[in-house]
Amino acid sequence: MAAEEGADYTLHLYRDGRLVTAHAWWADPAEMPTQEEAQDRATALAAAYGMTDHRPLTAVLRGTGDPRQHLDEAFATLGLPSLPAGFGYVPEPVSGERGAQLVERRSFFRAGGAHGRRPRRGSRTRSTRHGHVRSAHVLMA
Repeated sequence: MAAEEGADYTLHLYRDGRLVTAHAWWADPAEMPTQEEAQDRATALAAAYGMTDHRPLTAVLRGTGDPRQHLDEAFATLGLPSLPAGFGYVPEPVSGERGAQLVERRSFFRAGGAHGRRPRRGSRTRSTRHGHVRSAHVLMA
C-alpha cells in the first residue's frame, strides 16, 4: 500500500492482513533511516516481489529530497507499474485507469486505523490523524 500525507509518502507491505514492513519518505531529510533499517525493509520488500538483490531498493529507501520521487523509484525498482498521475491529489486515483476495480473505498476516518500507521523513528511520532491521507493499494496476482 502506498499512502501520501502532506509532503510525506509511505510504502507498506501486508501479508495475510498483517503488516510485514513499512517505510516512510519524509520531506525532512533528517528523518532518513539508518542503513540497517533500510536494508531490513528492502530485504522484506524484495523477497515479497521476487527480487534477488535488495541493494538497489536499499539505496532508494535511504533517499532524501523529494519523497514522491523516491516512492516512484521504489515502484520502478520493485517492477510495479507507476502510480497514476492523480495519486495524492484525487480521492480515487485509480478509478480512471483501464481495468481498475475499486475493492474498498478508503476514508479519512479509517486512515487513522491499522492501515494508516506510519513507521516511527526515535521519539518523533507523526500521526495520520493530523493530516489528510490518500492511499492506493497495489495488488499483484
